[in-house]
Parts: sequence; C-alpha cells; structure tokens
Amino acid sequence: MPIVGIIAEYNPLHNGHLHHIKTSRRLTGARGVICVISGSFTQRGEPALVNKWARAEMALKAGADLVFELPFVFAARSAYHFARGGVSLLQRTGITTHLSFGSELGEIKPLQEVARILHQEPPEFVHLLKTQLRKGNSYPQARSNALDEYIHAGGAIPCCCRHGILSLPNNILAVEYLRALLAEESTLIPITIPRLGQGYHQLGDAEFASATAIRNEIENMRPLAEIKGLPAITREILAREFTTGSGPVSSHSMFHLIRYSLSRMSTDDLRQIYDVSEGLENRIHKLAPVCNSRDELITSIKTRRYSYTRISRILLYILLNFTKDVAAIFDTNGPQYLRLLGFSPQGQKILHDMKAISAVPVVTKTGNLRHYKTPLISQMMAYDFLATDLHALIQPYPGRGGLDFLRSPVQYRDGSL
Repeated sequence: MPIVGIIAEYNPLHNGHLHHIKTSRRLTGARGVICVISGSFTQRGEPALVNKWARAEMALKAGADLVFELPFVFAARSAYHFARGGVSLLQRTGITTHLSFGSELGEIKPLQEVARILHQEPPEFVHLLKTQLRKGNSYPQARSNALDEYIHAGGAIPCCCRHGILSLPNNILAVEYLRALLAEESTLIPITIPRLGQGYHQLGDAEFASATAIRNEIENMRPLAEIKGLPAITREILAREFTTGSGPVSSHSMFHLIRYSLSRMSTDDLRQIYDVSEGLENRIHKLAPVCNSRDELITSIKTRRYSYTRISRILLYILLNFTKDVAAIFDTNGPQYLRLLGFSPQGQKILHDMKAISAVPVVTKTGNLRHYKTPLISQMMAYDFLATDLHALIQPYPGRGGLDFLRSPVQYRDGSL
C-alpha cells in the first residue's frame, strides 16, 4: 500500500495543515503518512515558535505516523534547497511512494511544466532571467518575471500557460518540490492539494488563517483560545509550552547574539559565510554596530536585490558559522540520516520495514551514533545540535543545552503520549 510523504514546518500546525494531512491520506489510500519537518529554525531563518518535539507531537495528533527532522543545513535555506533536502530525505526512506503538497493553483500539470522549465533552463529563459537580474530585481522576482515573459513568448506547453504562477508562495514551493523530483530522478508520485483560506502574506483571523497570520496574533499577545485558525491539538500544545516558558520563541531575542558574533568577525570571515556575495559583507560589517534590533539591522542591510528573508537567513548562518564550503559538501551529498522525532503505533510498524531498506541510517537515539557515525553525518548533525541549543537559549525562559541527547522521540499511542 502507498505511503505518502509531506514536507512542512508546522510553525504552528493549523487547520489548513490538518486538512492537508487528512486529504493526503484519503486521496492516496496511504497506510502511512511520513512528515519531514524543519527542526529549530525555519526556511525564513527565524526560530520556530516552539521546539521540534512539540511540533512533531502536533503532527502525530493531526494524523502523521512518522515525523523526521529535516537537517538544519537544508531547513534554513532557500525554497530550492529546502525542497531538495526534503524530497531527497523522503526518497532515501526507501518506502515513501507519494509526495503531497499544497498550492494555490491546485493543479499538478501547470506546476510540472514550470518545474520542467526551471530544471532544463532553456537558453531563451536564461537570457530573460539575466535581463531581469540586471534590472536589479531580487532573484525570486526576476525569475517570476522571466517565466511570465517566456510563457508569453510561447516557451511553454499551450495547455499549461499560466501567468503569475511564481507570484504565490505555495505555488513557488510546489514548483520547487517538482523541480527537486526531476533533479533527484525520484520515484515519488506528486499530488497537490488546493490551499484553503488566506495566502501566506495576508493577515487576519479566520478558520484557515495562514501560519504567518497566526504567529502575528501570538506576537500581539492574542489569547490562543481566540485564534480561530488553530485546531484544539495545537492550542493545547502551545499553551503547555508557553506556560513553561519554552515559547513563544522570537527572532528578536537573537539580536544581541548576532551583534556580538559580528563584532568578532572580520570582513574576510563574513565573506566565507554561505550566501554572502557581491560585497554584502562590507554592508553587514558597517551597519551592525549602529542598529538596535534585528529587524532594524535586516531592514538596513536589505536592498532590492537582497530580500529581507535572505538577510535573515544570513544572520542565522553567521551565528552557526555555516560557510560556503560546508554548504557545497552537504548539497553534493544530500541528507545523511533520518532523525526520528516521533511515531504512532502504525509508524512503528513502518519504521521496522524502513530500517531494512533505507538508503541512510535511521537515528532514534543520538547516543547510538557511534554505530554508524561518519565524518559527514557528524558534521551535518553538529549543525542540528547547535541549532537546538541556540533555540533553547533564546526561549522566554532559557532552557538547558544538549536536548538532542536528552529527548527521546515522541510516542503517540491511541490518543495519549
């Protein structure tokens, strides 16, 4: 029987996510749902609202059977690397048959056609993209504009001609998943489910509010009971974590650590950090001492070419010393392990089958790493450990370090943990 994979952040898990998990299982007839989620930090370079075990618990209570951590070195990257890491990890389980993701479009063929164009990079499209970049547009905007021009010029299959596909965030990620399937020569069968409710950047309170809208409500101190977009399972977990001071974790708490780290780095050091290019190190070095908050620093550094999100990620890379050299090694080799965060009774059965056929080791206890630890696994997992420690440090009530060695996977059994 099929097993469907989902790549997500669940920051936090909302009604739209709940719908997606249930619909994915129903449409595929899957005997199991495997979720791959980001760990301590998200694709935007920001700390997750609560720790990865709490978010794994949300996923299990929403219907997932296995939850694995997407290594930091892919989770806190651009949409392309986030998708590539997630797809590769699901492929390496050896047991996942389908990949399910949401999109505003809700149709697979147009998304596949766009993914094909981006994967094959026809010369006409590349020329249009370079022209857009020379105009000073950020890469995402330049790519979206170039794609629209390419489609208008007849470069796409006529039945799939859609303008503005890459102007909507879930479509962007959907295309990157499909592009990753092509790059990985993956056997996963893709399905897309129409996104319900508000878009990523819209605000407001509704039954299907976006995760961004929900986080904004939480930051503005709105009681959890009044946020309509949260299912009861998420509300209960968030309330527990907030009561103990383990959340909500805010990016504002990172600023003093960032400024201190920058005070110890030269421009040469900054130049080695992943995604720093074209003299950006000079701009960062100049502006850091005169800014009084993380938001002010990012806003001061960003330009038309370098987006807020890209700068946000770079500041996180600075804290964890994530350099160009190590990124290149990880991108060449892909995810090196399946780090288990949680499982259901059905997930335990699937896990037993998976351990015999997975292309990479399944890690259930970090203390057992000595049995299969390689330099590459060690180096990749070290970033996960650092990210977990940083996340604990910036909680409202700073937590202890080394949680990766202390916490066991969440076990969800028949309505109880």
